[in-house]
Amino acid sequence: RYNFSKIRTFDIKRHLIDVLKNEGLEYEEKAVGEIARLAEGGMRDALSILEQCLAYRPDGIYLEDVEHIFGLTSTEKKVSLIKQIHAGDASGVIQEIREMYQSGTDMKRLAADLLETVKETLIFSDGRNDALLERLQRLEALDLLQTLSPQVLLEDAKYLEETLGK
Repeated sequence: RYNFSKIRTFDIKRHLIDVLKNEGLEYEEKAVGEIARLAEGGMRDALSILEQCLAYRPDGIYLEDVEHIFGLTSTEKKVSLIKQIHAGDASGVIQEIREMYQSGTDMKRLAADLLETVKETLIFSDGRNDALLERLQRLEALDLLQTLSPQVLLEDAKYLEETLGK
């Protein structure tokens, strides 16, 4: 029996980019990064996901396709949803989540992605170092920080972790 450790997301992403370059295919770096995250440390899984995306659109890998195929929500929508929750717009939040669900969004993945968004914003809040941003753009993180304090983000992270059973 062999116990293999998970491969770092960065290394998976780098390998996928090498594969795409060798095949002469176009790609969006964010799309490849999302595939690497979806693989959760498994190179074989990453290559399988890449293959599924290329079967959907053979000319290249694009973020909107990855999101569509795997029922993911765009970062913009996640940031908007977090802000909407804190604005106290319960009916708007329920409507938004209902639309996401009906369009095929994986709700467990959405909760996990919201948690990652909150965590990344929290980490960014201490020092505002762009190198710490993986999923968010600087302006998205700053937008959240204008609305939410680090204490509120910590509470959000706690609730989301409880929701996910972590």
